[in-house]
Amino acid sequence: MNFEETTFNLSQSLDLIGMLQCAFILSIVVLKASDLRQAAPTVAFFAALGLGFGLPAAVDPRQFHWDATATWLAQA
Repeated sequence: MNFEETTFNLSQSLDLIGMLQCAFILSIVVLKASDLRQAAPTVAFFAALGLGFGLPAAVDPRQFHWDATATWLAQA
């Protein structure tokens, strides 16, 4: 993969921004939480949200059926 020729469209750029924000929030929650049991719902929510943002970039676009189904499940 040649990284100099990598380009993103608007949708991919927004997905990347959303995924990075989720990773930032997850890191803050994990570092600041005094009890991880109380933080578990927050961690699960932002992990699923980050998965919904990151999944379209990770799945092969030729497998559109799997991509659409997995993205819908992660974002739902």
